[in-house]
Amino acid sequence: AMVMKQDNVPVLGLPFVTENAAAATGMTEGPISSSDWDEYYSVKGRDYEEVDTKMLTLTVNHELNEFTTLRSQTRFGKNEKESVLGRPWWGDSNTKLNAERLQAIDESNKLFVTQLDAIIALGADDFTQDIVIGAEYAKEESTDYGVTANYTYTGGVAGSDAEDTTTYIDPTDPSSNNVRATGGLVRNGNDTTGDARTLAVYAFDTLKFGNSFQLDVNARYDRFKMSGETCSGRTTVTCYPGLDASNNFFSYGIAASWLPTESGSVYLSYANSKQPPGTELSLSSNEDRNKLEPQQTKTLELGSKWELFNERLLLTAAAFRTIKSTEDSERITDESGTTTRYYYVTGEQQSKGYELGVVGNITENLAINASYTSLDTEVTEDLTEESEGLGLQSSPDDTASLWISYTGMDDRLKLGAGANYNSGETYWRRNTAYFTVDAYTLWSAMAAYQATDALKLQVNIDNLTDKEYVTDYSAKGHFKPGAPRTIKGSLTYNF
Repeated sequence: AMVMKQDNVPVLGLPFVTENAAAATGMTEGPISSSDWDEYYSVKGRDYEEVDTKMLTLTVNHELNEFTTLRSQTRFGKNEKESVLGRPWWGDSNTKLNAERLQAIDESNKLFVTQLDAIIALGADDFTQDIVIGAEYAKEESTDYGVTANYTYTGGVAGSDAEDTTTYIDPTDPSSNNVRATGGLVRNGNDTTGDARTLAVYAFDTLKFGNSFQLDVNARYDRFKMSGETCSGRTTVTCYPGLDASNNFFSYGIAASWLPTESGSVYLSYANSKQPPGTELSLSSNEDRNKLEPQQTKTLELGSKWELFNERLLLTAAAFRTIKSTEDSERITDESGTTTRYYYVTGEQQSKGYELGVVGNITENLAINASYTSLDTEVTEDLTEESEGLGLQSSPDDTASLWISYTGMDDRLKLGAGANYNSGETYWRRNTAYFTVDAYTLWSAMAAYQATDALKLQVNIDNLTDKEYVTDYSAKGHFKPGAPRTIKGSLTYNF
């Protein structure tokens, strides 16, 4: 069982100085100056996040005989979340931030899922099979309550002549932010609901032919049904009741492994997965969109693993390619002048690359964990021709990590240091590269000392050099800075 409650003060992001805002204020276009990253660009006392999660999991194992075991797993869960997050949004004049702009969330999710597996071990000596045959039933209910933000504001600065309120924040002088609010969220009845049910059967089979060859195969068949109501609109909200979506789909995977020696293996794997409309527990107001075929992802991977120095060091290498079909849409105006949006599953995105890794002990006291990934992503097919060839959101070309640790003093002392490298990321929206993050490297270090059998002291330092970097961007006018230098000390005593 798990019960968790959170009471947070969230931050959606910091102001991103758009092209228009830069021209109006004289500020530099891009993320607001890092000297102001510690400032608060929302309404003090208004923003909050409350999360209430309850989860219960029951597992039963029963051994029928020496070959077969039955396993039952059932989970009940409920999650409730309510939050108000200020959205740093430029006013109409692009000189001030509108403090009234916010993101309000009031939602409830319930989950029931149960699985029954039969685990069967067959064969002996030169040929064995480990088989899992199972069935799963899942029921999910989601309610995204429509809310009205009934707040009254005071203390803000005035905007331009066309702005007759005083609920604005001056980004050039954030320390003068005195905006306050009274009131709260009120449910207005315009709720978006979803009720989804999934019934699936699946099978896994691992076949081992002696000590040199292994074949893994899996297959799954799903029946997915969902019904619900969707409410949408900014100023005028329209609700669409009686929506539904249903899909029956098949997915599978296969992998072959060859072990030329006891220390090494080479494998080739292929897998596909499918995502029908509605799996995010929200349906479109467009019925044709709800009836689309599932989006499909296909992944092909070739790799190898080798254990060296008496199995002290593991080297891995893999090359991969993933192709995903995506949703396309277009607006068509008929002869009467009526414009309708049509949806298709005709787009395609591709991600390909390779990764290298090493983990294990260099010496008896010195350990290493390192990896490198090269990634090439692009839109390969799209109804909008200018989209083809563009990159995918937040996909750096190169990433690497390195961690070296030392253990000494009869294993009582442990020291570690490492780095994470990112070659930079581009944030796309509507065929435009809105913002590009330059390459950056983050350093970390730790030290731990086992003073006694019961007492342990430890210090962790993340972002050791206090590097300034950006982790996310929204074309609506805000971004998220990376975490600054963080120092954490802990003392553990076992009774």
